[in-house]
Amino acid sequence: MYNDLELMVFSLIFSDTTEDRFPKFKLSHNFLFYLFSQSTNDNKNIFNLTFDSFKEYLESIFEKFILEHPRLKREKYEREVIEYFIRDYTKFKSLKKIAKEQLILCKNNNINCIGFFSDNYPQKLTSLDNPPFILFYLGNFPEEKELEKSLAVIGTRNPDEKYGPEVAKRVGKVLSDLDWWNISGLALGCDTYGHMGAIKKTGAILGQGLLTSIYPKENINLAEEILNSNGFLLSELPPLVKPNTDYFLLRNRLQMALTSGIFLVEASSSGGSIKTTKLAMKHNKKILVWNPENILELNSKEEISGNKYLLNLKNKNIIGIFNSKELFYFLNSK
Repeated sequence: MYNDLELMVFSLIFSDTTEDRFPKFKLSHNFLFYLFSQSTNDNKNIFNLTFDSFKEYLESIFEKFILEHPRLKREKYEREVIEYFIRDYTKFKSLKKIAKEQLILCKNNNINCIGFFSDNYPQKLTSLDNPPFILFYLGNFPEEKELEKSLAVIGTRNPDEKYGPEVAKRVGKVLSDLDWWNISGLALGCDTYGHMGAIKKTGAILGQGLLTSIYPKENINLAEEILNSNGFLLSELPPLVKPNTDYFLLRNRLQMALTSGIFLVEASSSGGSIKTTKLAMKHNKKILVWNPENILELNSKEEISGNKYLLNLKNKNIIGIFNSKELFYFLNSK
């Protein structure tokens, strides 16, 4: 359907933001993925259409999109679509040129690419409403079967100093010892300690291109250690895209989708980690939650409020884990 060059163009559009102090995406991701999905179903490659044919097709897709999303403000979305695609149709030519340059950069820097239509594209990601158009990775990315034995060890960037770091490290080590992957986000705090514990079997999904300086800078050495330990760094963003907050939020859905479940070390009831966990619940994933025996001692800690919230839901997929031995038995039974 679409080749890697064209998928790279979709990826460039996906990551295209304004240059304001607080960047915003130039085109709605909801519409972009809808256009991609519909054109794929229709077996209609938008890059092969004449301007008039493309304009006509785009209008029909937009009408369907609005009908299926009646609560959206039509004027706003219509203005975005016209601005991005119609007023400057020659943009496709310039985007293709940039896409070609980006693919050459990938090849010259040992960055592997997996397009949506590739046999190697992880089937786990196709369950998403917004699966990546193309994946970029350095290192050793696991095969589909290996991903069945993987968790995302996540949590707050500010864990309780007395317990959080040690818990995350122990969880990571148990995973590694049992030949499970820890696939997390290289963020400060729980992510960092989980990667450290699972260093022999871990990968990081980044909210930036793979040819930009690692963010956070405190984890530059950890990123190198992950690659040196036969792990991987992965991104859905073209190699020169710099990190920003929106990309980190988008990155979280990939952690959830690629893995068999989540291990939540510590989280507040409103942070990014709890949002990732709620998304995992919608996808019927297993959610392991640190349920410390000394929870009363931590009762006043905001960083543990998300744990308590989840454990009180009494959901069959939410499992409280008291210690590493319990985690060991749970993983061994899988």
